[in-house]
Amino acid sequence: AYLQNPAAPRFDAPEPKSKTPSAGSNPKSIVIEDESQGIGQATLAFLIISVALTFLRDVPGSEHFLTKLFFSERFERGFPEILSGEIWRLITPIFLHRDWLHLIFNMLWLFQLGGAIERNEGSLYLSFTLLLTGSLCNIAQYLVSGPAFMGMSGVVYAMLGYIWMMGKYQPATRYALPQQTIGFMLLWLFICLIGLIPNVANTQHIVGLVLGMSWGFIRSGRPGALRRRARFKHSQR
Repeated sequence: AYLQNPAAPRFDAPEPKSKTPSAGSNPKSIVIEDESQGIGQATLAFLIISVALTFLRDVPGSEHFLTKLFFSERFERGFPEILSGEIWRLITPIFLHRDWLHLIFNMLWLFQLGGAIERNEGSLYLSFTLLLTGSLCNIAQYLVSGPAFMGMSGVVYAMLGYIWMMGKYQPATRYALPQQTIGFMLLWLFICLIGLIPNVANTQHIVGLVLGMSWGFIRSGRPGALRRRARFKHSQR
């Protein structure tokens, strides 16, 4: 239907409610910045957990508890603790951060990207996305480098990739990312990959970005649109 009549009103993007775009601006780029609804419950919960665990690092006697949140306490690839029942280790490393700068960087992106997903698709959807992509990124990082990693960067890149693809390919989407944001995050990924910034879980970044882009591309309906376009062109021959 879209290919036959792309100008139909049903495919128009909804107008932003709280802001009036200036002349020459793109309304879609404003929607993601509309924080009038406040921070969502899931976004707030994940933020509080991360901050609380960072505070806990400075509490005497907390070391034993925090070690139970790492993916593993052994430098081997056999998932020993997880297979023995400690399945929370699949996800808990994303809530740990090595210092306050690391925490603030990730929490700012969680607030913006996670908040956008929660506003558009709900708390349960954000929670599912964060827990699933976080677990897969953690597994990949563990298999590549062992258990010495922490942070939500893989999830951040998954959310970035998802919103990027949804904003690019879904008609009437309420998602959008400025090109400067995408460029900055890709540049940051490259800088980390070539080693200018040490002690970075690069596998998490790459896996997260690929997962987010793949899921966003699929969920946007783009594969189906490409198949319908191919069939339409074939029928016109």
